[in-house]
Formats: sequence, structure tokens, C-alpha cells
Amino acid sequence: MISLLFPALLSFGSGLLLVFSPAVRRLCDPFLPFFPWLVLICGLFLAWRFNRSRLAWTLLLLTAATIFLQFSGAEQQRALNLWLPLLLPLSLLIILLMPEKGFFTPTGMARPLLLILLGGAAALFQQLRPDLVSQMAGMHPAAWLHFDFLPLLPIVLTCGGSLLVSAIWCWRHPEPLETGLLTTQLLSLPALFHPSPLTAATWFGLAGLAPTLAIVEMSLQMAFRDDLTGLRGRRALNESLQRLGARYCVAMVDIDHFKKFNDRHGHDVGDQVLRMVAARLAGVGGGGRPFRYGGEEFAILFPGRGLDECLPELEELRREIEAARFTVRRRYLRPKKRPQHPKPAGNSSRQLKVTVSIGVAQRQRSMDPGMVIKEADKALYRAKKAGRNRVCR
Repeated sequence: MISLLFPALLSFGSGLLLVFSPAVRRLCDPFLPFFPWLVLICGLFLAWRFNRSRLAWTLLLLTAATIFLQFSGAEQQRALNLWLPLLLPLSLLIILLMPEKGFFTPTGMARPLLLILLGGAAALFQQLRPDLVSQMAGMHPAAWLHFDFLPLLPIVLTCGGSLLVSAIWCWRHPEPLETGLLTTQLLSLPALFHPSPLTAATWFGLAGLAPTLAIVEMSLQMAFRDDLTGLRGRRALNESLQRLGARYCVAMVDIDHFKKFNDRHGHDVGDQVLRMVAARLAGVGGGGRPFRYGGEEFAILFPGRGLDECLPELEELRREIEAARFTVRRRYLRPKKRPQHPKPAGNSSRQLKVTVSIGVAQRQRSMDPGMVIKEADKALYRAKKAGRNRVCR
């Protein structure tokens, strides 16, 4: 949850400080004109290195909006009062909804083409109905405060609809970049509806900061979190071991007969078993921290705990996994031989029993973390040799 909200909270917090703290604003005033360009450079570099075209096009859109607001004349400003609140939310929505496929792929190339078509449609409408455009462009969104916003209803619907669809999308796809792109839309609103171009440039910079920070957060997740199970990975385990005190326990958990699951039912079922076991490990008590160690093996750290405190928690964990029945749908059931006349998959299913073997060791004097893991591995081997589905110390 922290990784999901951190980019949004930092960007929003920075904006609130600039708005409500005159001291912070005076301190930052000399640097604010350069802030959007710094975000652009850093963000484009990250987008290039991580092959994230959505971030690149978001930053380029915000930069274009900043340039238009800062360097347009009075007549152009009137048109921008209409077109920016209409086109920018729609463009950001297109970027959010189109999947990330890199830059030079059909989807990656279709994204800028759609944005160009959207701008072309706006230019065509301005040519066909200049009278209506002139009437609507003459009203700045500040007119909403006087309750005279009926001609601005398209802008209200566009901004509100884009935010609603984006919020639903982020709720369905809880990822840091999705949340960052939603934050971009929210932070763009003060820029669109504020008369000061300099303040608009600052808001656009903050809007671009959110997805840029989201890319950094995603890179940290990729480095320290296992993609399949959602648990922290081996690198995170190694770092956590270096920060532990003198008293702790390490438990090694291995799924019994996991190779048979893969051979008999396929890797899809094997992945589901890993996720199910990982979900149980995530709820382990006693202050345990689960990690994906590799393959079908997991590790659990118990900082500040001894064996007498850890063993009841591990035994409870083992019983929970044993009691949980794993259901395999028919479409995942793999026959031993390919039938001559295969039948379509139905809705029938089969329940499988999943068990784990656990070995646990406590750090003793003069033992480094690697030695503690080796002792836990030896205990795990004893558990398997004794018949599996048990906890050994």
C-alpha cells in the first residue's frame, strides 16, 4: 500500500506546501521555473531506461501544455481556456487505458497517433464552428464561481468523466504507475483552472513528478519483491538478515512433492500452489516476515524471537496449509497420455492436498546469517527425511 500511494502523497504534499506555506514558497521561488524541466529530463531518462512509453508521452503532453500557457499570446490564451481542459484530460485518459507495450510496437505507435487524431479533431471543430468556439473560449473556468458555467458543461463532463474512469481503472489495476497517472490528472486541474502561467507550470511539474516517482517505486518492487507470489524476494531477505540483532530465528519452508504437481498438472497449477502457500505464509504470526527463497522454497524471519516462541507459530502455519484444500479446475487437469478424441473441458474439478515441511534454526553466538540459514536447511532436510509435513528444529 505504501508503494502504491507514495508517489501520489509526495506530489500532493509538495503542492500543498507550496500553496499554503509562504515560507516554503519563498524558499523555492528561485527554482520553480526550472522544476518542470528537471522533472521532464529525469522522467524521460527513466522512461527510456525502463522502456515506459506511457511515462514519456505523459511528460511530453505536460511539457507541451506548459509551453502553450507560458508563450502564447492573448488570442491564443482564449482558445487554450477551452481546448486544454478538454484535450489534456482525454489525452491522459488514453495514455492510462492503453497497455504498456514499449515505444516501437503497434500499441506503442498507436498511442501518439490517437493523440494526434484528437488534436486534429479539435482543430477541425474550430474551423467548422468558430462562433461556438469563440463563445466558449471567452469564458475562463473561474466563471464557475459565479454559477455561469452552462457553456462550460463539456469541460465539466470531460474532466469529471476522465477522473471517474481513471479512478475505476486504478481500483481494478492497483499498480504504482496507474496511481501515478491518476495523480497526474488530479494535479493538472489546478494548472488548467488557475490564471497564472507560472503556477500552472509548477502544477504541471508536480503532475509529472507523480508517474516519475512511480517508475522508481516499480523498479524497487522488481528488485526486492517476487512477481509471482507477491512476497519479498531473496535480495530483500539478504538485506533484512544484515539488519537483524543478535537474537532471531530463520525458518525454511518447502512444499512437499512440488515437482509432482508440475509434472502431473502443469506449471499453471504449480504457480497456483505457490500463490496459495505464499498467501498462508503472509499471515504467519509471531512477527514472522516471509520471503520467496527460490523455486518451491520460502524463508521466514523471526526478529527478536527464540525457538520456543517460533515453533508454535510454525506448527500452526503447517496445520493451516494442510487443512486448506487446493482445488484444480478441469481445464488444468493434465491426462497422462494425450487422448485420441479429446473432450472439451467442463466445470468439474479436483481437490488436492498441499503440505509443507519446515526447518527452523536460532542464531547462536559467532553464527553469521549464512550459517543460520544452513542450520535451518539441515532442519528442513530432517523434516523431509522423517516423512515430510512436519516442523523440525
